[in-house]
Formats: sequence, structure tokens, C-alpha cells
Amino acid sequence: MKRKLTLCAGRHFTPGVDGSVFDHAVNPLDVERLENEARFVLRGVTELDLYVTGLTVACVAVINACHERNIQLTLYHFDRDRGCYYPQAVK
Repeated sequence: MKRKLTLCAGRHFTPGVDGSVFDHAVNPLDVERLENEARFVLRGVTELDLYVTGLTVACVAVINACHERNIQLTLYHFDRDRGCYYPQAVK
């Protein structure tokens, strides 16, 4: 199943997404919990478009979960000059 998610809820406007990996305030010091939550949210996912909204530690937790589960991951970053997102495939 393909999903389109933001990394963290409420940080930036992202149209057309299914939700967020982290829908609450996260503790960036609790890496193990972040990775466990990412694994839980991504169960059954085979392909993920992730709209990166900050918090590098949370982003790496999702990257690690995708790597472990062989989930095809594309990160979307915001281009402030053009006002849109652009993709970056994770290989």
C-alpha cells in the first residue's frame, strides 16, 4: 500500500496527505520510541511519500523504519522560492 504522510502534524501546510507519522509533540531525545512509532504507523506500507517538516531525528527514525521494512521512500522538501514541494528518492 502506498501512503502520503507528513513527518510531524501541524508544522506546515501539506495538501493531499493521508496524515502524519507523528501526530503529537515528539521527544527528539527518545530515538527508540520514535523508531518504534514509525514502525507501527508504517505497518503494511510498501511505498511512502514523506513530506519532511523538520526534526531531523524524527526523519531519520522514519528512514530507518523504511529501510528495515524495504519500504520505497521518497522525501518531499519545501522550496520556499517556488512555494511547492520537490522529491528526493532515498535509495
